[in-house]
Amino acid sequence: MKCRITMEIEPSGPFEEYGFYIRSDAKADKGYKFNFSAHNKIVSLGNADMKAVDGLDKTIKIDLILNDDIVDMDINNKRCIVNRMTEQKGDYFWLYAKHGNIKFKSIKISPLL
Repeated sequence: MKCRITMEIEPSGPFEEYGFYIRSDAKADKGYKFNFSAHNKIVSLGNADMKAVDGLDKTIKIDLILNDDIVDMDINNKRCIVNRMTEQKGDYFWLYAKHGNIKFKSIKISPLL
């Protein structure tokens, strides 16, 4: 899978975490989890963590590149996390919020040229 996903994520009120899954199945119990925790200031991408990430309790802009098994995610043009993900090959993209309200806006999915 080769594509680019861009979006804005806007928390409203208290929450525990939010994020999304890529390459998931129809039941969202497989795939790769992208997790944002404002309280812990951590962004997780599969088995990689990025710590001391400020501003996750405010609107953030995500630019995600999927180039076969390489995943590269940019947050607000300030922080970047990259990982290699080879096992999951699902076709679903799931969004989630845990114990709170999150708006996922301006979602755009486009092929890599």
